[in-house]
Amino acid sequence: MKTRILFLAFVIAWVSVAFGQEPTPSLDQIRAMSREERIKAHQRRIEQIIQENKKRQEEEARKAAAAREQQKAEQPATESAAAGAPGTTPPPQGPVRVYVPPQQGSLPTATPPPSGPTTARSEARSLLFFRPFDSVVKPGDTFLTEIAADTKDGMADEFFVKISFPPHTLNLLAVDFAPLTPYLEDEVEYAFESGDGILAFHLKLHEPQKFPQRAIAFLYWEALTPADTAEIRFEFDSDYSDIRFKGQSILGTATSRGDGVIHANVLIRPRANKPVVQKIGQNGLLVASTRDEISQPSMRLRLVPSTKIVTVGDEFTVDIILENPYGNPFDRVQLFLQFDPNTAEVLDVDKGNWIRSGVNIEDGFAHREFAFDFHKWNRADNERGVIIYEEGCELQPLRSTGTFARIHMRALAPGKAKLSLVRNEPGAIPTTNVSYVSRTTLVDYPDQQAVLTAVTLNVVGEKQQLARQP
Repeated sequence: MKTRILFLAFVIAWVSVAFGQEPTPSLDQIRAMSREERIKAHQRRIEQIIQENKKRQEEEARKAAAAREQQKAEQPATESAAAGAPGTTPPPQGPVRVYVPPQQGSLPTATPPPSGPTTARSEARSLLFFRPFDSVVKPGDTFLTEIAADTKDGMADEFFVKISFPPHTLNLLAVDFAPLTPYLEDEVEYAFESGDGILAFHLKLHEPQKFPQRAIAFLYWEALTPADTAEIRFEFDSDYSDIRFKGQSILGTATSRGDGVIHANVLIRPRANKPVVQKIGQNGLLVASTRDEISQPSMRLRLVPSTKIVTVGDEFTVDIILENPYGNPFDRVQLFLQFDPNTAEVLDVDKGNWIRSGVNIEDGFAHREFAFDFHKWNRADNERGVIIYEEGCELQPLRSTGTFARIHMRALAPGKAKLSLVRNEPGAIPTTNVSYVSRTTLVDYPDQQAVLTAVTLNVVGEKQQLARQP
């Protein structure tokens, strides 16, 4: 973090000296800058570089015009006479000079080129940046980073993006191109090397769009291990990274596309060690060591239905139980359940729940024993036959055991109503796991996709016309 702040201070100081701008802010002022202020500061830097390039080009044009006039004045009379003879070329006089092609039309001496439409490259002021610039997370956390573009008043119709990240500290879970999906001309071209920490993609729009600090993609990450700074960077080669309009690059400045990108930093803090309080018998508490040792996996997840046989139209419940016989710590619970939506449906029960939007499974009754403080998912999809649930602890781990959620269901048709708890492919979400500092606490946790446990109910009776719960 200190290195990044010092680098930012150096950049601002260099700009101030080179272009005579306001005094360099102190480190305290830099720390107080918001992300939006940093974007504006970066834009000002690019504008200053562009203005300096324009001044330099104008000065070179004036010098070239003056040199041409001086060259004409220095030519001897004999050269002028020979030049007037048709079909002849005068021999060079004196030292060899650089040949300057004749201009079409007159060019006033020492006058800069007229202001008017210029190439897209000379007016480039577009940015590619991550939002947020800085993220502070803990091992095992998942978080979102946007890739955003800012073309100011200009337009763009093509994006070439290549990023790198440290694969030993960050795991890229998913990339979502939803912000631009409606505007894409072709399928997204992409390449991903997880072991090297490289992602590249190409987005081409069917018509130009303005991008006033607008997202073009969402990146979903998982923090793996503590790190002072895990940098997510834009990388450059012949095509990548770039923003284009009608085939011309508009990223950064005329001299460097690298002037138009802002990288991101992720600070992965180790989870704080806190006193562990354990209940002793019926009276008193014992304050144990301030360090939580990571125990060997010892927990299990079980599904326990209220009945094994139901009639079409009947309601029933399935308890989700965490067996933690040794009271070991855990800080994250993830559930991914699948069922046949033709034979059963989930009923919405959310009294006392942390999450109440959509169709939910019930967890309000267990808040005292399972006091989660990070609430991410509680959603049932009766069309797809899927339940996703995720809760966690930011402050300190839990050591609870017992029923922490209950699924309320209704039988829809005769047959086998099966409910499965699924461990997804590694790195894929959603999934099922109980973990502590990103390490599983479940016994015999499989390395690949598998059903961890399942229950099957027999649904009897004649099929009825039942209204599905919205």
